[in-house]
Amino acid sequence: MQLLIIISFSSSLGDIHRLQTVLEVSQRHIRSASHLFKLAQDAFRHALSQREAAKAADTTTRLPVGSNPPPPPPAPPLLKAALQLGLQVTRLTLSSVNWRRREIVRWLVTCAVEAGFEALLSLMRSWSGLFAPAEATGPVATTIMSHATIARLGLSFAEQDELAACARTLALQCANEVSTMYHTKKIIQIYLLSLRN
Repeated sequence: MQLLIIISFSSSLGDIHRLQTVLEVSQRHIRSASHLFKLAQDAFRHALSQREAAKAADTTTRLPVGSNPPPPPPAPPLLKAALQLGLQVTRLTLSSVNWRRREIVRWLVTCAVEAGFEALLSLMRSWSGLFAPAEATGPVATTIMSHATIARLGLSFAEQDELAACARTLALQCANEVSTMYHTKKIIQIYLLSLRN
């Protein structure tokens, strides 16, 4: 079944409607989080190689020395499909003990960074259905709020402020859900980090 879906993903790269159908079938019929995660990773790899090929084909853009690179182009449909699969895997593994959970969370954040600003906002706003408070204030918020992410995406000051506001809200919501000193300290760090941006 998984091989058939991988082949379907590959053959539907140029057809957005067909890609959406394959995504829906995958989400409906694949129950294994590890199989969905593998499929999401494969789609992500293909999407990034598509983006790199498109970037390599556009050799007309020359940047002056010392200038910042432009923000990445909009996310290709396959990248959005990888993100959707990753979100499903993250939901499936939220309440269960999964030895790959840390890898899944980090991968999802990386995928969201590649997908762009709106994907990052979505992760921060819907954190409670995807992450435990420790994950939300740990690898999720710290990666999203990092200077590397902001520079990679070329975010405007308004977008940075919007992310910072989401981070503050996330930190306060997490504080309501946790009671340990370690998590409270981490939440305060995220809150303070969001104030600096």
